Amino acid sequence: MDKFLIKKAKVAEQRPPTQSVESDGSESDTAGEKKDPKRKFRKEWLTQFNWLKEQNGSAYCTACEKSMVNHVAKLKRHTEQSSHVQNVIKKKGQVKLDSFLKEQNDTLEKQIRNAEFSLVMFIIAHNLPFILMDYLPNLLAVCCPDSKIAQSLRCGRTKSTQLAEILGNEAMKRIVSDLRTCKFSLIVDETTDVSTTKCLVLVVSNGLTLEELI
Repeated sequence: MDKFLIKKAKVAEQRPPTQSVESDGSESDTAGEKKDPKRKFRKEWLTQFNWLKEQNGSAYCTACEKSMVNHVAKLKRHTEQSSHVQNVIKKKGQVKLDSFLKEQNDTLEKQIRNAEFSLVMFIIAHNLPFILMDYLPNLLAVCCPDSKIAQSLRCGRTKSTQLAEILGNEAMKRIVSDLRTCKFSLIVDETTDVSTTKCLVLVVSNGLTLEELI
């Protein structure tokens, strides 16, 4: 009996002491633990945790850039971790590269569109033929090789004619809207062209210049 008690005491002494380690709920921290049954990712967690996203059916922390366990209690515990809080603050101060490039592309496209409209308005204001638009953008690209806007102009006579129709309709809407609120004078003239087609021209004068109408 004494031998049995001594042997039992030696076995107890050989057992390693248990240590409590704080876990933040990530998959790497729960690898050694007894795994729970596979839990599904819930969509409502995305509104509860703004740093969370779904990746291959598992929770993923975008601030810490690591996978998490699909367990709401562990996600809440991860939110309170000091390292996670610091990573969230760092992420807020960073500008995403894709959004930065998108803003640049949007600005360049807007400048190209404005340049094309300006060329069409130049053709209209000086009563020039639209066939010039087959050569004018290429001339600007040669004269301004360091300009991304000039190199990106794609506006021939077909596109210029369509833009002129759009600008004409918009200008007519603005003129009609302005004439409803101010006084104006009306000049009427009739003519017949070489094909015996009768034309009636109505000229409205209200004191506005071409630049103001544009």
